[in-house]
Amino acid sequence: MPPDDGSAFDAEEQSAEPGVASRAVVLVLDGTRVEESLGYGQTTDGFSDAYDGSSEEVLSAIQAELLPRGGSSVPAFSTGVTITMPAHATLLQGRRRHYGSPAVQEGKGASLYRPELPTFFELIRKQEGLDTSSVALIGNTVNLISLDYSMHPGYGESYGTVYNVLTQADGVTPSNSDSEVVDDVRTALEGGARFVVANLHNIDRTAHNDPEDYADAVANVDERILSLWLWIQSDESGMKDDTVMVVTADHGRHRYDLVDPVWTGHGDDCSGCREIPLLIIGPGVEAGAVTEEPATLEDVHQTLAWLMGVESPYSDGLILSSLLSLEDEGPAQRSGIAAPSSSDGRLAYQQWRSDPTRRSEIVIDDHVFDSPEVFAMEAPAVLVTSTDDTYACWRQLELPEGAEYYPWELRCVHQAPGSSDWTDIGFPLARLHSDTQPALSEAEDGRLVVAVSDLLVTENINLGTNTQITLASWNGQDWELFETHSENAYAIEPSLQSTSGSMWLAYARGDTPPENRYTRHIELQRISLQEDGSWSWLLAWTSANDALTETYGRMEHAALWLSADDGKLAMIGFSEDEGTSLMMTRREAGGWSSLVVIDDESPLPHVRPVWSEDGVLFWARYGTTVAQLCRLQDSKTSCVALSSGVVERIAAVSGNEAAVSVLGEGMVWSLETVTF
Repeated sequence: MPPDDGSAFDAEEQSAEPGVASRAVVLVLDGTRVEESLGYGQTTDGFSDAYDGSSEEVLSAIQAELLPRGGSSVPAFSTGVTITMPAHATLLQGRRRHYGSPAVQEGKGASLYRPELPTFFELIRKQEGLDTSSVALIGNTVNLISLDYSMHPGYGESYGTVYNVLTQADGVTPSNSDSEVVDDVRTALEGGARFVVANLHNIDRTAHNDPEDYADAVANVDERILSLWLWIQSDESGMKDDTVMVVTADHGRHRYDLVDPVWTGHGDDCSGCREIPLLIIGPGVEAGAVTEEPATLEDVHQTLAWLMGVESPYSDGLILSSLLSLEDEGPAQRSGIAAPSSSDGRLAYQQWRSDPTRRSEIVIDDHVFDSPEVFAMEAPAVLVTSTDDTYACWRQLELPEGAEYYPWELRCVHQAPGSSDWTDIGFPLARLHSDTQPALSEAEDGRLVVAVSDLLVTENINLGTNTQITLASWNGQDWELFETHSENAYAIEPSLQSTSGSMWLAYARGDTPPENRYTRHIELQRISLQEDGSWSWLLAWTSANDALTETYGRMEHAALWLSADDGKLAMIGFSEDEGTSLMMTRREAGGWSSLVVIDDESPLPHVRPVWSEDGVLFWARYGTTVAQLCRLQDSKTSCVALSSGVVERIAAVSGNEAAVSVLGEGMVWSLETVTF
């Protein structure tokens, strides 16, 4: 190890301001726990059972040389699905979005499962007019194969990168050397790269396959990472005091007795999986700064964007002000209103907070739901029933110190007619998928029915793509549960309706493993109550059998509407050649019709279409300057220009009016009401 004489770090600390750094490097130590990296967390005491010793001894060079000169979190968190692909998608998009874990298989269209929002690669290239060599995605795993660019209109392959997978001598098998990945980062920087993300996957691979060698696999990159930083800070590189470097992980590992050794697996909501190391060093970062405020992968994205002067409009992360050298109160954070939901004139939405420990709250009309224990409240859904009872549900996450698990949970509340008080009615499932979006409906007998993406907990502890759609009914006193048949297929985003004695449930899912890793389709289930009180399930329709799947290998964002004598199901289809399209099937005598394309003029891939209560469809369409809100009524499409090109979610107020979450100046989100 080089002597700690500060020779490579003798520059005067730079005050943080937008654009203070010209370059950024993100080194992702795949699957590294805090115990084997920076050595501290909410549930660790600086001891590594995998190393059987002090955490300081695993990454000793980084802890001794870089940690005192950078900023760090104790710990940071991976709040989404704690496996490689979704976590990297979060890091690159700056927002947690549902994302599978595609494998690569010839002819299966793995590339269709790309991010829906622009990646950092696309943002910096488009905004600064850079060429392909200016950005780099490097690794020794095929798991990142489809993260080189997004499906978002206006971005895509023209602004992406080319994923460089380092291989062994056969040219096919991924390299088992993480040090080679670090060396390739230097090569990319020497070639003019401005933004580099590198995945050091052999750490994770070793932990899975040779767990006794896991800690050594982490330690093996210690000196190499330090050497990379020393070179960056040298006169030789020409990058001194102009480059930010991040050392983090995409997820951690188990630390409790599920298997032997305990750190073999990961992928659910365990504390060891969620807690990750985070070190940021470079211009604008305060030397030795340590924050105990929760930091996330989204925050890493947003902080780098701010330090590099890159606009990342969809990111919902916070700029990590507590780690920066600021001369004033700090940069403005994203704020305002997002994720609206409407029912019978009542409006629910998510409101951003700038408090790092309490990221968001839920507002229904003028009533604020908040809690000092809750880190984030997201994705509200509201329903006014035929008896004028109002129900609302949303997902929320707590990060209590010392917890064994950090699960996303559902909170549901009820307001009786004529009352101003809300009653918390809870929810019967304790562990939900991190991106669950609850769907609410009223059964024919008046009961509330809620559909959610349920984290399927089995003996297999790698749970990243194992989800099912679970339905729960509230009878006024208690909850009752009944489930679908969508296990192990990454079933997400339910849409729920009730009519004629049946519940109708639509959702996106993959096929049975491993097909679920690269194909997606929509399923529609009809669920009927039997005389004995049980529920029967009938697959009424699936897009997997439709001719359009030859062109659109991926279907997402199901939106269902039913009346006594009509039914319509809309969805977004993804095609590598044709981009995105809005399509629809309709209920008819004997079943449901073939899919029909409604809009092939670039509907926004991340915005779910919504129906008004009287059967009018709304969706968002991309525009080069501003987005459009479109409406389909009586087979006629009409579109209205919005005030912004950045749209997040739509709530149908009526057949003639919708509220849209749009981004304004200064990262301020607001609801824009559009009347047709």
